[in-house]
Parts: sequence; structure tokens; C-alpha cells
Amino acid sequence: MVSGGSSSLTTHSVEQLDQEKEEGKRSIIIIEDDKSLASLLQVELKESGFYVRHFDRGEAAIEAIQANPPEAIVLDIMLHEHEMNGWDILKTLKDDPNTEHIPIFISSALDEKNKGMEFGAYAYLVKPYQTSKLTNTILQMIVEKNEGNGEILVPRSDTE
Repeated sequence: MVSGGSSSLTTHSVEQLDQEKEEGKRSIIIIEDDKSLASLLQVELKESGFYVRHFDRGEAAIEAIQANPPEAIVLDIMLHEHEMNGWDILKTLKDDPNTEHIPIFISSALDEKNKGMEFGAYAYLVKPYQTSKLTNTILQMIVEKNEGNGEILVPRSDTE
């Protein structure tokens, strides 16, 4: 289940980002102010072969997304003590022609799926949920997006 735990998030340099992108990893950005939860999601997604960046503030996340668009975004709605909440971030990204195409997966304790889908979210997961559900939902989106182009997705581990 998505819940607490203590683990530190990894910070990557630009060189590491470039190297991981060269290795073919798909990039995911997590926008979540709960560092324990973000860490759990980050570990789960990394184990599934994704390169993951985490932000706890909407302003910094939007700048990073505009500079280096990810394959997908995992977005919390209730970002406490910050200028922007998840709805503000979702609206900003969907109103920008350079980011409107990026699938956004809402991960929230609020059960407002209809509102999320109306605002342009790709999927809406209500906490608590198994972290594997998020990964499976993202992988399903990638498969649907790539249908018809002959691409086959094979999970990779960091030990390969």
C-alpha cells in the first residue's frame, strides 16, 4: 500500500540524467510533498525501469517539465504549504501547448476522479493503493500509446 516509510530520495546530476536517457529509460516526474510516499513510488517505478525525478513544489516541477518533458507525471492534489496545489499544476500543464500531451496520473487521497478527468488527467488513483497499481497503469498507457508501431516493451533491471 502507499503509505509512510523512511527512505531518502536520489538526486541526479545532468550527466546522470543524460546517461540514463541514453540507456533508453523512460522519464517520470513525481510531484508529491510527502517524501516517504514519493520515495516508495520512486523505488517502485525505478524497479520497473523508469528514470524518476521528484519535486515537492509545483513551481519547480513545472520548470523542469517545460525544460525536459517526461513520458508521464504522477501528481498529488494536496500539496500542503505551497503556492500551487495539484489542480493548479494540472491546469497549467494542460493549458500549455508544449506540455498538454503529457499523460498525468493523479495520486490523491481526495476522491475527485470526475474532476480530475474533466481537467485532463489520464488516470486517477485514490490513496491508499498498491504502488504496483500505479506502475501497471503507466505501463498500460505506454502500451496503448505505442500500439500499431511495432514496439515491444521489455522491463529492464538496473543489474543488466
